[in-house]
Amino acid sequence: MVMLHGMCALPEWECPVFRAGATADNWLLCAPGPAACAGGGGAMWVGSTKTLLRAVEDPLRALAERHPEQIDTGKRALVGYSLGAPAALRIALAQPGQWSGLMIVNASVEPSAATLRKAGVRRIALVAGDRDRSAPKLKRAATRLKRAGVDAQFFSMGAVGHYFDASSESRMVEALTWLGRGL
Repeated sequence: MVMLHGMCALPEWECPVFRAGATADNWLLCAPGPAACAGGGGAMWVGSTKTLLRAVEDPLRALAERHPEQIDTGKRALVGYSLGAPAALRIALAQPGQWSGLMIVNASVEPSAATLRKAGVRRIALVAGDRDRSAPKLKRAATRLKRAGVDAQFFSMGAVGHYFDASSESRMVEALTWLGRGL
């Protein structure tokens, strides 16, 4: 699993929320976005598709070289939080068949069934805090995608908004486990 952080964040700020669920059966790579934020804080997942691909593929290649026996590059998922979610979808579309799973967290991203099929994504988890503005949209998207024959599921992060709290890591385990089992 490759996690793409939100706007003007760094992997070390958000990656711990995904650690428990992702590492039970899968490895987790948290790459930094390719564009530095103005004012010296964090990075963003913006730029050309080529730039986004390089920001993910370079660390993946390094990880596979260090641990070739542990990395199954045929079973990969992208996890995008907030503004990392549109980048995750762009990356999946640019590499059809390379990403079997996708997770959208607290983002107004509604991929169509046709888009997911084109990308080769077999399973998608849509996740939001109950107080996040994206929650109703992601719930509807999960229902719409299921009706279209996509293996999709909505997961609530509980009574939080567009942020992580002390219990977010434990609440992400179910969604990450579900996503990982479908890879």
